[in-house]
Amino acid sequence: MWPLRIIRIADRSMEPAIKDGSFVLAAVSFFRIRTGDVVLLRHPSKNMLIIKRVLKMSGGMVWVEGDNKEKSSDSRKFGWVDSRNITGKVLMRF
Repeated sequence: MWPLRIIRIADRSMEPAIKDGSFVLAAVSFFRIRTGDVVLLRHPSKNMLIIKRVLKMSGGMVWVEGDNKEKSSDSRKFGWVDSRNITGKVLMRF
């Protein structure tokens, strides 16, 4: 498995920082998460990958929210997320 992946975003939850249809370069192995990072993670109750910003960290749990509060399904709806659900860290967008 390659340590980096290019992923097309099909979501408005991170606008205006990352627009629907944009591409991101993400580290998918050997990454460290900090508050403020934009991450890719498995949705806790749906079989889908989502992109969010890490706002809080506590032990092995993270609180994630989308920048576009009106269009985002995030920790405000599903609560804290196990950090093992994080599959990548966004390094850049293009």
